[in-house]
Amino acid sequence: MCIRAWADLVDADGTRDVLEHLLADVDELEIFPTTRGNFATEVTKIRFDRLWMQRFHSSLPQIISCEHLPDRQAISFLTEAKSPSLFYCGREVLPGEAVFSRRALMHKRFDADVRKGAMSLPKNDLNSAFKAINGYEFRERHDMCLVRPDPTLMSRLLNLHGSVGQLAHVVPDILEKPEVDRALEQELIHLMARCLADREASKVSRRQGVTMMRFEEFLETNPDRPIYLVEICAALAVSERTLRGYCEEHLGMGPRQ
Repeated sequence: MCIRAWADLVDADGTRDVLEHLLADVDELEIFPTTRGNFATEVTKIRFDRLWMQRFHSSLPQIISCEHLPDRQAISFLTEAKSPSLFYCGREVLPGEAVFSRRALMHKRFDADVRKGAMSLPKNDLNSAFKAINGYEFRERHDMCLVRPDPTLMSRLLNLHGSVGQLAHVVPDILEKPEVDRALEQELIHLMARCLADREASKVSRRQGVTMMRFEEFLETNPDRPIYLVEICAALAVSERTLRGYCEEHLGMGPRQ
């Protein structure tokens, strides 16, 4: 059975609350707009039996911090060829690329008017589908990485993802038909597995991710007192230069901000 939901949101706090409800495959969600202005976000979620997909657009640049659930594997991608900048854990995501997400803390930095999509599957289902479609075992990654599938495959995935999103808004009743529901889910799973097989991966440093996760934990455990950069660097066992570089890449700002 296909479950559809969408929301048009006008403030960051409301967006966080609704996204936590809609995006059941993420946890510990925080949203930080980085400029003043009219905050408007549109989110569409379509939940098939096994595969969940989302489409997202927001008017203001922002930083999102979240974790993905450990029993699901997600990929994310830009949905338009000419898109404003999108960064995951300090790495720019280009049109035609997909982000292979990890369980650990993720920092996502958006420019204004970014439009992106995402899909996730239970890991057991992804492993089974991957082997059936590609003929070999799926190699699970513990670090986030960017993958660049064959352009034809990626184009097919983007077109189908966009068409399903449009159906959910324009003729949602068609998604209630079991034969349509199953056919669309199977084709999305097929394309997801093909794109992950035909990939050129670019990994993000594991040390970078661990340091940023410990940085956030340090700030959360010391909320009510002044904290100095020297103290933070000593606690994290990194140099000021290294921490500043990681923060600039992940958050678009230095650790003092």
